[in-house]
Amino acid sequence: MLVWREGIEDLADEIVQKLGYPVKVFDNKEDMISEALRTADAGAPALLIFKGAWNDWELIKNRTLKVGVNRFLIDLIDPVEFNYARDLIDPIGLIIAKYTALLNFMAHKALYRTNPNKPVDRRTLLLRPHTALFEYLPAPILLSSDACAKWKYCNACIEACPFNALEGKPPSVKLDVCTGCGLCTAACPFGLLYMPQYNLKSFEMFLSTLRSRIGSTPAWVLVACRDSLTRIKEELNPDESFSRLFIVPVECPGWFTQFHMVSAILQGFQPVIYCDAETAERCGGVATVKKWSDELSAIADIHVTDDVEEIKRLVAQRPKVQVLEGVPMLHQDRTATLSLLRAYGVEKASFSAPLVGVVDVNDEKCMVCDACSNMCPFQALRIRYDGDKRNLEFNMAKCTACGICEAVCPYNAIKVNYSYDKDYDEGWRVVASDQVARCRRCGKPIGSMKYLKYLEKKLKESGADPWVIEQLWLCQECKVKALIERQMLGNKGDSE
Repeated sequence: MLVWREGIEDLADEIVQKLGYPVKVFDNKEDMISEALRTADAGAPALLIFKGAWNDWELIKNRTLKVGVNRFLIDLIDPVEFNYARDLIDPIGLIIAKYTALLNFMAHKALYRTNPNKPVDRRTLLLRPHTALFEYLPAPILLSSDACAKWKYCNACIEACPFNALEGKPPSVKLDVCTGCGLCTAACPFGLLYMPQYNLKSFEMFLSTLRSRIGSTPAWVLVACRDSLTRIKEELNPDESFSRLFIVPVECPGWFTQFHMVSAILQGFQPVIYCDAETAERCGGVATVKKWSDELSAIADIHVTDDVEEIKRLVAQRPKVQVLEGVPMLHQDRTATLSLLRAYGVEKASFSAPLVGVVDVNDEKCMVCDACSNMCPFQALRIRYDGDKRNLEFNMAKCTACGICEAVCPYNAIKVNYSYDKDYDEGWRVVASDQVARCRRCGKPIGSMKYLKYLEKKLKESGADPWVIEQLWLCQECKVKALIERQMLGNKGDSE
């Protein structure tokens, strides 16, 4: 943690006294920035606190690009942010929350490329021959290739990318195509894709640290492009009638996914998303973020704006969100969205991201064969017998909308929708049913009548032995007995 003393002398001394984190205080801004670059170059995070911080973000970013240092390891706080939240939290509390988020960034795994066309001065090339040509990119990071490969039927991130920047399984990023919009991270139903800063876990840790200090008071969270924070700071006067606002700087609004929005509301923070008109025009992420916010309007108003005056009007009001107790964080439990929908009394809702899932089954096509229930990694589908009925049952509270059941169904009978229906949210629900087929010898249930008839038809069409076809209608024990009997009869014939 690095602090430039100018303008915040008393606070600088307080930071050193009260924080257990390693803190360095500087009397010269250039020395502080140089130390931040050395810290990031060593692979460690650096939180810079100084007056006018966001005015210098472009300078710091250019310095990291020039020498090939990972800029995602660096985050900033401008002391004006303390005034935005002055009625809720003291500066030390906000610093701790910001540093907690920084420690949980995925910045150390940020992707980079070697750019032979990058302009590099002679001194940098001599001092840093191995990294001078590095360019760290705002590209998605795959948390675990092995985990992704396990879900071989899932291509949600590839289908979500508007620029065709992902390919393969596990996906690799085409760095020359990726724009860093972050939209793909919202599509992954397993939470395996992250952006280098303010991934879901770090964002939730930031909010939970704040919540532990501000109690049960609702608050605003302003998500804004880093490059636009200077303008916001200049126009958003902290002396006006608001004092419960926290700022989250991101590279692109697309990094603030529907999961982030839900997480904020779960913890009692109402989001406002700012992106200036010029950036919004050239960025595909803003339109998607607006769509995401509209889909959550049944829960809370999430404003996406390029007007600082609108932000002023909003944050002068009390946030219209609840603080929900005892709800797990989304990065720990992807079904936590259900708690939010229930708390706000939502009857029906549809989303563009896998916040929740409803498995719709075409009863005419479904064979109740158990292919989907066997493959469901979260046991959200199961087969149950009810008298003479064999039922396929679904439990929304267990579903993460991963889509594997849809992919493995041999009969195209399943469709996973990113939607919520209160009628489904009552434990196990029958989504398909058929008559029970029973063993023709002992009467035990052996499966779905529709499925076995389907297999019988296919075997007859292929010219299978009638004896083999007959085995379809026997349980495992009776199949073994029938095989033994057939063998014994064969041996008897041979002996005669």
